[in-house]
Amino acid sequence: MFYDSCDGYQAEELKKISGQFSLNGKLIFTGAVSHELVPQYIAAADVCVACFEENEVTLCKSPLKIVEYLACGKAIVASDVGEVSNMLGGSGVLTRPGDADSVASGY
Repeated sequence: MFYDSCDGYQAEELKKISGQFSLNGKLIFTGAVSHELVPQYIAAADVCVACFEENEVTLCKSPLKIVEYLACGKAIVASDVGEVSNMLGGSGVLTRPGDADSVASGY
């Protein structure tokens, strides 16, 4: 499958889904953002969400986005995988990995 590396391999599918839920005009698909601009994007958010599936990669990684969210003092909702709960140390809401309903309800 060919995709524009600036948009990610699921960009077109996500745009299609957003249309199905009448979210056109309510979501902004930024594509890749330079590292220097990341703090500005995080600052614009009220809540930062870090959704992860539980797999070999997420079980052994410490996601940088969690550190960036903490550094910006943001409210965080994240999947409870790998080191995420240790990184948050009780300062965020942990949800079941790969479970959209858990993310929506905050448990």
